[in-house]
Amino acid sequence: MQPTNLGSSTLECDRFSTLAHVVNVYHLALIYSSSTKGRVLAYFDMLFFVGPTATGWIMVGCLTAMIWTSLDKNKKKNFERFWYTHHLFIVFFINWQFHGMFCMIKVSASWIF
Repeated sequence: MQPTNLGSSTLECDRFSTLAHVVNVYHLALIYSSSTKGRVLAYFDMLFFVGPTATGWIMVGCLTAMIWTSLDKNKKKNFERFWYTHHLFIVFFINWQFHGMFCMIKVSASWIF
């Protein structure tokens, strides 16, 4: 059995999640406007400047930097970069909290904890 690299699998999940979100934003932009220009403007506006997607891109950047520097070749070449880059987890988790605060999906009133 071959060992797996946790960083590589995390990066693949990150790519899949990002692609799924980009496709969802595309579908929202189609609903938002009837003109092509309006759809394109809505797509780029929702993709980069709306709260959940803006925090999502920051999280993707932090996670990619942490994974890239944790690869054995990069870590052995410059351990300090690996060490300090992994402090981006603070930025990642702060944005993770804001990412969920926007509540695009509303909780059903009938659901009680």
